[in-house]
Amino acid sequence: MSSAGLCRASSSLTGALSAWKSTKCPRQFWGARRHLHSRIELDYKVDEGLANFMSPRTLKMVSEEYQQGLLDRLNEMFPDAADQRKSVTQLVIDTASSGKDALGFSYASHALNNSFFLNCLRPPKKEENYEDKIHNLLIAPSIRTQFGSLPHFINNFSSAARGMSGSGYIWLITDAVGNLAIQPTFAAGTLLVRSRACTENPAGCHEVLHEGRFRDGPQPTHLNTGLGSTPTSPTSGMSQGPGPLHPSAPVRTLHSSPRSHLDGARSFYDDERADRGIDSSARSLRNLGEKIYPLFCVSIHEHCWLLDHGVWGKEKYMKEFWSVLNWETVNERYLTFTSTKVGPQPFRK
Repeated sequence: MSSAGLCRASSSLTGALSAWKSTKCPRQFWGARRHLHSRIELDYKVDEGLANFMSPRTLKMVSEEYQQGLLDRLNEMFPDAADQRKSVTQLVIDTASSGKDALGFSYASHALNNSFFLNCLRPPKKEENYEDKIHNLLIAPSIRTQFGSLPHFINNFSSAARGMSGSGYIWLITDAVGNLAIQPTFAAGTLLVRSRACTENPAGCHEVLHEGRFRDGPQPTHLNTGLGSTPTSPTSGMSQGPGPLHPSAPVRTLHSSPRSHLDGARSFYDDERADRGIDSSARSLRNLGEKIYPLFCVSIHEHCWLLDHGVWGKEKYMKEFWSVLNWETVNERYLTFTSTKVGPQPFRK
């Protein structure tokens, strides 16, 4: 046979084997494939920064270097293909109460929180007054009714951020009937996931978590959620070799509120069994319902403001935050989680 004939025969055999693998033999029998967690691109340009809130240099550090560093270390902590097919959300749930996976929980939770924070932002539009913008949103009456006024709400939220000692996040959360609350979490604490069992999947949850897709392949799940059909990870592209970036004193608590404060409140994911043995009065404290939904958060970490605003720049950082918060997204989340339970509330003048 001529050399040309051999090439054609070899090409045909390769094609036939590929077709046989894809149609006759399940993927798991001809080699497991790894699906490394990696960043997704943001909806805005990192190299343009976020006005006076974050310079391009800081935004690149927070959204690319720090985020991918967390995910690289998470991949190293869980090298098994089965773990790397899980979403970061699932890894947080799986490691929440495991003492031997404390560092893995820390990496996963930090990555999830940081991704949620970055996806709450957008560059400000020219000549746009964010206060005027908020007044026209359907969430505005609830803010006025529950906090007295928009400036009062902003002051309360910013004060909570300024008063936080150490790192963490400040969240605005709601329940199914539209009650609002400001809640801090510390270190690796999160309000996006509350327990090991994933039994809640509110409408829009997948989009709210902003988890990206794995490069290919299905994601197995043994939980009764809507997340099993779409493989996910909170953030694409791989950075160069990671340097030493290990958050100190990893904390595995999924929320850091006092026990009497939110013991009965549930977030996106929770275990129905967690309700057993909990006094019903604990779930009604501060007017929060059984399920809580984060609307937005702000990262309270020095690397977010140090380069742009200085060591004591947290107050300036918070002042600029409101101009880059994506209020349209916040409003959409609020309506998604409360639209079937809450009606329009009167404006408070």
